[in-house]
Amino acid sequence: MNGPTALPPSSSNFFINFSGGICFLLALWYIGIYYPHFDFFTVTFLSILAAIVPIVTGEIFILKVHKRPAVGLQKPGVKDPDRVATKMFGFYGSLALLSGLYLLCPLYDMDQYHYPLLAMIVLMVLFCLGAVIYIPELDCRMKNPHDKLWHFGSILRGRWDCADKNVVREHLKSVFLRGFFLPVMLLYFFWYIVVFIEGDKDLYFGLLENMADFDGMVILKTLLIVYTFLATIDILFAVIGYIMAFKILDTDIRTTEPTFLGWVVCLICYSPFWEALLITFLFERLYEDTWVDWFGSWHPAFIVIWGVCAILAMMFEGFTTLNFGLRFSNLTYRGLISSGLFRFTKHPQYVSKMLNRFFVMVPFMSAFGIVGGIENVATFTVLCLIYYLRARTEENHLSIYPEYVQYAQAMNNRSLFHGVGKYLPFLVYSEQKALERRLF
Repeated sequence: MNGPTALPPSSSNFFINFSGGICFLLALWYIGIYYPHFDFFTVTFLSILAAIVPIVTGEIFILKVHKRPAVGLQKPGVKDPDRVATKMFGFYGSLALLSGLYLLCPLYDMDQYHYPLLAMIVLMVLFCLGAVIYIPELDCRMKNPHDKLWHFGSILRGRWDCADKNVVREHLKSVFLRGFFLPVMLLYFFWYIVVFIEGDKDLYFGLLENMADFDGMVILKTLLIVYTFLATIDILFAVIGYIMAFKILDTDIRTTEPTFLGWVVCLICYSPFWEALLITFLFERLYEDTWVDWFGSWHPAFIVIWGVCAILAMMFEGFTTLNFGLRFSNLTYRGLISSGLFRFTKHPQYVSKMLNRFFVMVPFMSAFGIVGGIENVATFTVLCLIYYLRARTEENHLSIYPEYVQYAQAMNNRSLFHGVGKYLPFLVYSEQKALERRLF
């Protein structure tokens, strides 16, 4: 294919983010050795903080993100008390709206959301206290101080004529988006932290209790522990991304997914929709057995080969999320990511996620014989289609940004999979198709 091959600069730096992952591991190790009495709630907050600090330090002092044109800062000007008050209305009104939704939605009454919501309360308190300093100091330094908070605050103060309804709509979408995903990611993350603190007995002995071969059991346990560790890194950076959305760090949400389909195919991939809808009605058989059930009693060499493949897929998925650093977020644009695995293919997270699930689910195996295997493969194909639609709606959304268009066009020529486009031309990126919101 002819076309550009140069990649535009990335908003995030892989090695800075990697340092955050290392500090997270060191924090877990240090706490486990010297403070084993800490509860997992405390461990969770301290380990997340240990990851955030070096990343923020690197972003400010190495990347100097606060000086980027997109942030739009200038020398401090005269503070405008009325404008700051309007933004305060917008900020605290957003938190109040989110709190009301948590109280009204029956989902958050479930025991599994106890600790995620407790974490959300702690975060909200910290944000409320920090906003007293952050909002006034940022406001007087902004070239365009009339941001989303100001527009939403104008609505709350009854100044309807001052507010741009489209800006307010974008603000509310971003609030609901973070309000939905952050408790979900915390839920997953708490579960992984419990595994680390309480050990692997409850998680792994249940999977391996029927396996008599000691050597095989040791291999399986080791592989499963490594896999869980990599999954924890993946969720860690998802949690960080939803917490750290700040204008001064160039990590704010610029726009959200504009289409209903884009929201649907994304939300159904997460709790509670994933369990209540997709697994219950479509993927139940795929989740009945995993590679451990199918291959646990096979020759240890095969177990190692298959398990390593699953671990590599999980590692690629985790490293892709790590690559976002402070900017991970579904259904949004928070700056272009063109480093790390994004240098080799578009949507490396979706590619690695499908490989991961292939090796974990083993869709061609079934207790119902050949027919069951065919059904599982067909079901797995539907799962791949869902993630294809996520990728395509994401591309269509991001194509309003010139830097993403440049990136996607370059990947048509330099991606590891660019040759596939000769046989499946609908996979080739086209700016025109994207702006027309076409899916194939």
